[in-house]
Amino acid sequence: MVDHKAAKLDEISRKLAELKARDPSLRIFGASTHRYQLGPTLTEDRLSGLERDFGATLPDGYRAFLLKLGGGGAGPYYGLFPLAGNDPEDITSFDSIGKPFPWKNKLLRPRVDLPGIVYICTYGCALRFFLVVTGQCRGEVWHDWRADHLGIYPATSGGGERLHFLDWYAQWLDNSPATLQPADHNGRQSNF
Repeated sequence: MVDHKAAKLDEISRKLAELKARDPSLRIFGASTHRYQLGPTLTEDRLSGLERDFGATLPDGYRAFLLKLGGGGAGPYYGLFPLAGNDPEDITSFDSIGKPFPWKNKLLRPRVDLPGIVYICTYGCALRFFLVVTGQCRGEVWHDWRADHLGIYPATSGGGERLHFLDWYAQWLDNSPATLQPADHNGRQSNF
């Protein structure tokens, strides 16, 4: 029997190493912040303790990532927040993670504190991504684009399927090489 989660984690680890090798000058958006370095993994005891504090078990894919690959660091845009870390951009309301996330579809004006979620990274300018931990959309990654007046809405694949954490992360790895601008004949990054 194939362990799809373990295979996905292996694929992510391999693609992250390949992306780092393709971008030694850290030209991909946000790479100069995380430098393609993952934070330390969490132990099962530490993660279980955090989940007890939150009053909720984290979705399987994210949980596996934290245990096997790293707790924060390399990732989409400015990188993944460490779980329960001290990143000032992480606006997770840790007291309400155990409460159900009540929405299924895009919402333009949700209340300020979103229950049942963990913020996982920032795109900058107060635009963030979060992971739904409880409720009917458990495991899905969503955009929090309220700063641009676009509300909150699920992250999707090119085919419109809602993305869970490992697929969202893999999508970033797959799409990032296309954002590398070619260098000119003197080795400088071109602007076209």
